[in-house]
Amino acid sequence: MQSDELKRRISAGRGDALADLVLKNARIVNVFTDEIDTADIAISGNSIVGVGTYHGRKEVDLHGKYVCPGLIDGHIHIESSMLCGPAFEQAVLPHGTTAVVTDPHEISNVAGLEGLDFMLETTKNLTLSVYFMLPSCVPATDLDESGAVLNAEQLRPYYGNPRVLGLAELMNAYGTVRCDPKILQKIRDCTEAGKIVDGHAPLLSDKDLNAYIAAGVQSDHECSNIEEAMEKLRRGQYIMIREGTAAKNMEALMPLFREPYCSRCMLVTDDKHPGDLLDSGHIDSNIRKAIRLGADPAVAVKMATLVAEHGKTLKPAPLDIDRVRFSHVMDSFDLDEITLQDLELRESGEQERVICLNRGELLTEEKIIPFQRHPGKAPGVDPEHNIVKLAVFERHHHSGHVGIGFLGNFSLKFGAVASSIAHDSHNLIVAGDNDTDMMLAGNTVRKNKGGLAFVADGQVVAELALPVAGLMSTESAESVAAKMQALNDALKAHGVAEDIGIFMTLAFVSLPVIPKLRLNTYGIIDVAQQKVVPAVF
Repeated sequence: MQSDELKRRISAGRGDALADLVLKNARIVNVFTDEIDTADIAISGNSIVGVGTYHGRKEVDLHGKYVCPGLIDGHIHIESSMLCGPAFEQAVLPHGTTAVVTDPHEISNVAGLEGLDFMLETTKNLTLSVYFMLPSCVPATDLDESGAVLNAEQLRPYYGNPRVLGLAELMNAYGTVRCDPKILQKIRDCTEAGKIVDGHAPLLSDKDLNAYIAAGVQSDHECSNIEEAMEKLRRGQYIMIREGTAAKNMEALMPLFREPYCSRCMLVTDDKHPGDLLDSGHIDSNIRKAIRLGADPAVAVKMATLVAEHGKTLKPAPLDIDRVRFSHVMDSFDLDEITLQDLELRESGEQERVICLNRGELLTEEKIIPFQRHPGKAPGVDPEHNIVKLAVFERHHHSGHVGIGFLGNFSLKFGAVASSIAHDSHNLIVAGDNDTDMMLAGNTVRKNKGGLAFVADGQVVAELALPVAGLMSTESAESVAAKMQALNDALKAHGVAEDIGIFMTLAFVSLPVIPKLRLNTYGIIDVAQQKVVPAVF
C-alpha cells in the first residue's frame, strides 16, 4: 500500500477527511461479537475504515437495512451447478456470496489437469473470488474408473498459485488410515507448502478417526448426525454444515449453532443445482433456514448482497473458451452406442442385492430380496417397492465396462433417466424399469456429449445437454435452470414427487467412498470392504 493511500485511510477513519462512501443508518451484523449495531459505515477506497457517525463524498441512507460481510461457501463443486464460472457468478452474486472455495474434482476426474486448468482459467477474472482446493482423489479409490489419474507430482506445482488454498476433501479415508503411500505424499506436499487439508469421512469413528486426523486432515463436511459431528469436533476438526440440493444435514446439526461450537463450524452447500441457486438462493438460503430452525440471526448471518440490482449482476462476464487448448474438456465422450445386449444381467441366482437410498442423505443401505420378475419390466425390477434397474457405462477410455445393479427407494415409476454426472468419475449412469427406455436415455446423453435425459414409452420426454466435460453447460444460469425445470416438470407429470431431486440423487449412487453400497463400472461396491459384490446370487 502506498503511503498516501494509508494516510487517506487513517484520516477518513478519524473523521478528519471525508470518506469516499458512507452508508448511513445501517444495522450492522457484527460477526466478531454476535451483535447487531446501528451506525454509519465509512469506506475509503476498497476498505471499511470506520463505524460510527461519518460524512462522505457520497452518502447512501440505508434506513435501517442490514449490512453484513460478504458470504463465503467454504466447500462447493462449481461443476455440480452445471454452470461454467461466469454463469455461476451471475447466479450467486445477487445472493450475497462474494467468495467460494471450490474443489474441481468433478472435471478433473473427466479431463485431468486440463480440467483443473479450465476451471482456474475461466474463474480468474470474475468479481466473485474463487479459491481452489486441489483434487486429492482422482479417482476416488482404486475401485473406480475415471478419465484421468492425478498423482502428487502433477499437483505439486499448483501450490504456488495464490488461489490454491490446499488439498481438497480426502475422501479415500480407507487408504489414508492404512498409510497408502500415494495419499501420504499428497498430504506431505500440501502441509510443506503451508496449506490445509480438507476431509471427507462419513461415519469414520474411534481410532480410525484419530488416525485420519493425525494424518493432518482438518475438516469434515459429511456429518449426518450430531453424535458424529461432536466426536470430530472434540478431536479438533472443523465441521462444515452442509445444506445443498441432495444432502441436507443442517437440521440434524442445529445444536452446533451456538458457542463454543459455532466458531469451529461453517455453512457450505457442496453441490447445488442452478434452479435452486436462482430460486431459493445460495449460502443466504442456508442462513435463512438456520434462523427458521432457531439459530441466533447474528450467528447465522441474516442477509447479504453484492454487485447486484433487482436480483441480477450488474457486470455479467462472458465465457470465452479456448476450444483448442481445452479440446478434451469440450469432447469428453469415448463410448460406443449402447445396445440392449449391453444391459443384460451377467449374473444369475434367486436373490438380488438392492442399493437402498435414504431420503435427504447420501448414505445407502443394503437390502437382500428374492429376485423379481414382473411382466413388461426388466428382470429384477419391482415397481411396487420402487426398485429400478441401474447401469453405469465407462465413457472415458472405451473399455466397454458396464456395471449392472438395482436401486431401491427411487421414485421413478416407469421409463428411464440417464446422466453423465455420476460422482466422482462421471461415467454414464442410467436408471429405469425397462431396458429399451434405458438404452434410449443413455444414447441421448451420449449424442449430446453429456447431460441429462428422461425417456418414457420409447420417446425422449426431456433432455439437457452438458457438453463441457459432460458436466456443465456453456449457457446462462437462467437457460440451464429453465431446461432443468422442464425435466423436473416432465418427471412430475410421470409421477415423481416434486421435492425429490432425481438427478442429484442419482449423481451420488456411483461414489465408492460413501457407505454402504454403490454401483460403478466394476459392479456393486461394498464401500467398507472396498470390494465388488454380486448384484444377483
